[in-house]
Amino acid sequence: MERTSKKSRKLSNREHSLLAIDRLSSLPDEVICQILSFLPTKLSVSTCVLAKRWRSLWAHVPVLDFQANFYINERTNGISFVDKPTNTDMIYKVILWHKAKTLRTLRLRSMQRNEHQLETLISVAIDRKIQNLYLEFAFPNTLKLCRPLFNCKTVVDMRLGNCKGFPSTGGICLPSLKKLHLSKVEYKDDEALSHLLSGSPLLQELILDCGVSCSENTLNISSSTIKMLELNLRLNHVCVPVFRILIDAPEVRCLRVGNCDLGCITIPIDMSSLLEVDMCFRKCYAWEIGNNKVIDRIVGSIGKFNNLTKLELQLGVKLHLLVEFLKVADNLEVLIADIEIHNSCMETKQVPKCLQSSLKTVTIKQQGFEEHELDPVHYLLRNSQVLERMEILPRKVRSTSTSSGFLRSDLTPAFKALKKISMFERGSKACQLVFFSDC
Repeated sequence: MERTSKKSRKLSNREHSLLAIDRLSSLPDEVICQILSFLPTKLSVSTCVLAKRWRSLWAHVPVLDFQANFYINERTNGISFVDKPTNTDMIYKVILWHKAKTLRTLRLRSMQRNEHQLETLISVAIDRKIQNLYLEFAFPNTLKLCRPLFNCKTVVDMRLGNCKGFPSTGGICLPSLKKLHLSKVEYKDDEALSHLLSGSPLLQELILDCGVSCSENTLNISSSTIKMLELNLRLNHVCVPVFRILIDAPEVRCLRVGNCDLGCITIPIDMSSLLEVDMCFRKCYAWEIGNNKVIDRIVGSIGKFNNLTKLELQLGVKLHLLVEFLKVADNLEVLIADIEIHNSCMETKQVPKCLQSSLKTVTIKQQGFEEHELDPVHYLLRNSQVLERMEILPRKVRSTSTSSGFLRSDLTPAFKALKKISMFERGSKACQLVFFSDC
């Protein structure tokens, strides 16, 4: 009797699963294809075994997502996948079976070098009016891009990683491109990037994430349409004195610079449209923290940002540099600062205009609680005349062992520092002081 009951339960579980599949199958083909578009192609194709109706549904999905561990095995009706290195023939065969007339997204992450296959894939994507194109190849297998890619009239979002072959001459026509992300790419010469941008009349977002070797001299960023610009450049320190970044983008509203020497950046135009800036110097200057020449080079490169309302800084240097940034942002309203003070810094007597008239919110990511490490907090509290709120986030909280062997956060230094901070002179009587703990 008990065995019969278990068998009944097993049957009901199986029936329940089949019922769930039946409910999914009752949806229109367009809806199912939309659901499958969120899956890697590997999983999308595997649904062909569910039922007869599902056999070719995957072929109408407007998204192709090929991962690096994607491999085909033809022992089972030609469509079986196992977790092995990418088979170069697999992508070509899936493309042959694919029937969607338009291709919304093509994503390829490959560990193998096959430029002919890449050219075929790009040609198919262009023919099917590709909108989102993401190509990434494992280092050091840098692949050369085919010329037709630079004349795709439908691509809106393009991300390229470990690629080369960017032309500096000839026609480039990317009339629909709005987002461009280049990671670890090789440019033919100093004019290749600016030539690419000149053929992208609607480009609004540009992200450059790459290392720079001594063979490259200038990165020329020239565009009248870009509104968001992000630079993450891992510079070889030997190359810093000769490498230059030229920015001619008057419509940029958001600028993010990570681990990049500002001294090598030249901005020959007025960036009055700039509203938000996020800059990180900690890693870039860790090797020369105490070098005053470096500080002077950064300060000399900072322009005037009259419309800037939000500034985020990660600094591994002196309070002096923070003040210099505040001096060029007269209308700043929000400041987020992650500052690491290594030794006592000289008090600056200058008070930037934004502290007297516009700065309302300050967030300090506090590295430590020694007296000299509180100098930025002290300076900002005393000189900010209209400040409404200051938030302090401790980044380092010491842990101690309990009698039971567990670790607990020791907030004693932080609370002592908070008590001291609460006694600091405040330029704004309306300012609220908020302390956050990460424990």
